[in-house]
Amino acid sequence: MTDETNVIDEETLRRISGRKVNILITGATGAGKSSTINALFNGEPAKVGTTANPETKTIDSYQLGNLTVWDSPGLGDGQEADNRHAADIQRLLTAKDENGDMLIDAVLVVVNGGSAKLKTTYELINKVIVPCLGNEASKRLVIGINQADVANDGDGWNETMHQPEPELSLYLKKKEQSMQNRIAQETGIYVQPVSYSAGYKEEGEPQEPSYNMLKLCDLILSTVPSEKRLPLLGQTNQKMEVWKSNDEEIAKYITHIREQVKQDEDGAKVLKAVESGVAVGGLLGSFIPFVGTGLGALIGGGIGLIGSLFGD
Repeated sequence: MTDETNVIDEETLRRISGRKVNILITGATGAGKSSTINALFNGEPAKVGTTANPETKTIDSYQLGNLTVWDSPGLGDGQEADNRHAADIQRLLTAKDENGDMLIDAVLVVVNGGSAKLKTTYELINKVIVPCLGNEASKRLVIGINQADVANDGDGWNETMHQPEPELSLYLKKKEQSMQNRIAQETGIYVQPVSYSAGYKEEGEPQEPSYNMLKLCDLILSTVPSEKRLPLLGQTNQKMEVWKSNDEEIAKYITHIREQVKQDEDGAKVLKAVESGVAVGGLLGSFIPFVGTGLGALIGGGIGLIGSLFGD
């Protein structure tokens, strides 16, 4: 007999699918914002620059179902342009939605891990973003140090395993701590950066393997309201390899993501149904597209992948 408490009704799924999520991704020129967007989310909504000229000239938005990704231009190409871009970012961060709530749910600042010149990045965080977010800064801000593979001139990066050796891991941890300390000193806000590699992709070429993307996704999910976490998962990259690659504590992050989703009553109902293998007709497939593919396959234990990967 089917446990009625595990059955997902159409009203619940419509309620979940109607929740809109807005994420702003910003950073200095060359940090890898576009490759990060491409690695995190379904499809390839952002064109990755392959020349010296930045691809993004204004704050563009990419609609992925109920998720809107706002991609700001890279800063660091001249004071006049930076001032204009900063003003645009400030306007977006203070904008409100139709319900009177803040429009932007989370801000991801992408940092160039291969560069020691981070003045522009610190000015963006400390003088533009944090003042706009105010007391919510520590809850709505994620700092990702991209290009871990070229940090410290690439010394200590394992090309075969696509992950850092212990000495490079230590270097990256020190870089994360240094950023956290400097931001805290200048703003009083504590944010824990995460190092990762989105995996560079030239147009028409295969995606390079990523590193630590699951941890980055976990941090982003933690910044959005609990009721928006499942819809956000619905637009994450469906390629399994993006999430499996070289996350040393992958099982821990998957468990944490599932717990975050369960903090919302509707999200908990969906996960319970998936884990229990309850048939819900075509509803799950039509309203929650992530179930059964990519990150959704890792999160949805009921389809067997959690057990096969980690022995749970």
